[in-house]
Amino acid sequence: MGKGGDERYAGDAQRVDWSGVLTLGLQRTITLQTRSQVELVDLTDFATVTAASSTMLYGVLHLFCPHTTCGLVINELEDGLHQDLTAFVERVVPAEQYYAHDDLARRWQNLTDAERPNGHSHLRAMLLTQPSLMIPVASGTLCLGRWQRAFLLEFDGARERTVYVSAIPLSDAPTRSKERAL
Repeated sequence: MGKGGDERYAGDAQRVDWSGVLTLGLQRTITLQTRSQVELVDLTDFATVTAASSTMLYGVLHLFCPHTTCGLVINELEDGLHQDLTAFVERVVPAEQYYAHDDLARRWQNLTDAERPNGHSHLRAMLLTQPSLMIPVASGTLCLGRWQRAFLLEFDGARERTVYVSAIPLSDAPTRSKERAL
């Protein structure tokens, strides 16, 4: 199971002007390499650093995953739960079953030269994840519950994945000084 401190991802920070909003937000891109077919990668530490690196004291942290065979979820970092998840997805959407998406004799849309059977991965992502998460930020800190963590949930690994993380400040809220946030 991945952890936020993994060296598997590299962040690319970019300051953005939020179209007339007086405060500055921060946008980062996480690029990571998953290692297995079903995997949870903890993004919480990266999200926390992004919120802390922005000038924002109050607002939301938005995470977006532009993929269709993985997605985002908030849940607990606990190995037993992650093992249960792997067993659950195999029972509900088994990998070794016929999926029309994988039938290249009838499928004609969105094909690539490196097409692989992953109909089960698409269905798993649709059922169990979301493409985006919004986490409130108060006093510069993520408002997550005691056991809550933000995860990328992979169903078609091993693959390179991207997640966009944006700190979106409330337009009328106080901010930190720009020098302190950098």
